[in-house]
Amino acid sequence: MKYVFICTNYNNSHYTEGAVNTLIDGENPPALIVVVDNDSKKDQQDELRRLVGGKAGVHLLFSETNVGYFAGLNLGLHRALELVADADAYIVGNNDLEFPADFGTQLSLRKQTIVARLVVAPNIVTVTGLQQNPHAIRPISRFRGLILDGYAASFNLARLLTWVAKVTQNKTRRKDVDQYQAEGFIFMGLGACYILSRRFIDQIGELPAEVFLMHEEFFLSRKIAEKGEVVYYVPQITVIHHDHGSVGTVSSRLIWQYWRASHKAYRRYVPRFGRHPVADVLDTLQKR
Repeated sequence: MKYVFICTNYNNSHYTEGAVNTLIDGENPPALIVVVDNDSKKDQQDELRRLVGGKAGVHLLFSETNVGYFAGLNLGLHRALELVADADAYIVGNNDLEFPADFGTQLSLRKQTIVARLVVAPNIVTVTGLQQNPHAIRPISRFRGLILDGYAASFNLARLLTWVAKVTQNKTRRKDVDQYQAEGFIFMGLGACYILSRRFIDQIGELPAEVFLMHEEFFLSRKIAEKGEVVYYVPQITVIHHDHGSVGTVSSRLIWQYWRASHKAYRRYVPRFGRHPVADVLDTLQKR
């Protein structure tokens, strides 16, 4: 199976080296790797060039401004389509990923599934062994939505709610990830990694970059729901994730500000009381 990997890099080039090396050294390496630097500091750009710039099949693209996560991936996606226009799949995601040796082999084994869907979510596992997909099998409840509204209200309240969530996680956490062995249609995959099929490229073209950072998963699910589909989860395709490695250099307050702005955009599409915009498509596909 012919595939391309695209990731963003921002002031953490050592993670990119791990992602690139594990792909190149794998059983079925990608036809191309595109790394988009989102206006890192000069020393980090130099480090990126030193670590991966000379590797065969690796293309570096330097953005003059930090355009955000999905917008940065779109820069890489468009460049990848110029260089390798006939790939079966375009893998997009964070740079804080590592890939098992059989990643490319597992892609090939599930080629028919991938080409038949718009977007496939892989099985994402943290370096400490925690499952992260399926991120959400169903849309969040209205009650959880109101809690998230509170999280967006102020930074201090967000810190308090985060603490409460940690203390009560055994009872209050979403248990979707406990079904990580079950293949099927889901509401959202974790934004750290997606597999975009040729159909996605032909029918949609690029990722919905309506927000700078955070909530990207919802906007992707909403976009493909307009085509009558939702994300499809395949547990056999595994990716290792250094969780939060891609935003480790960003302050918690700035992350919250990005999250609040994205939540406001999310609320333009999802009413507090009313039908979720992806629910009907999801219901139809999950009942098949």
